[in-house]
Amino acid sequence: MDKKGFTLIEVIAIILILGVIMSIAVVSVNHIIDASKESAYNIIVVQIEEGAKQYLWEFKSEIDGLEANDFGVVSVNSLVSKGILRAPVINPLTNEAFPETAEVLITRIASGIYEYEFLIDGHE
Repeated sequence: MDKKGFTLIEVIAIILILGVIMSIAVVSVNHIIDASKESAYNIIVVQIEEGAKQYLWEFKSEIDGLEANDFGVVSVNSLVSKGILRAPVINPLTNEAFPETAEVLITRIASGIYEYEFLIDGHE
């Protein structure tokens, strides 16, 4: 008798192998997506901090406390309203706009030397 086709065991084995390959692929793709979102978030944070540097040089007198306390805060909304950043500023980790509380803490290290730290709700 000439046999054509696969037995049930062979079909089940192929399905199991394909299932294992697919589960590995899905986990790998999810990891790549998460890593790219994290990278995009870091790039946006750098852009926001660079925007704060520009804001400092153009609107230094508008930053409350910077002269008296050696630190001041610039909100992301201020950067948008002055045209330094485009609205809306989207957080790639959540796919939503950064909250109203997103800001950059500017700390004077020495005369003319500043450090910039991006904060959301007072946290990095």
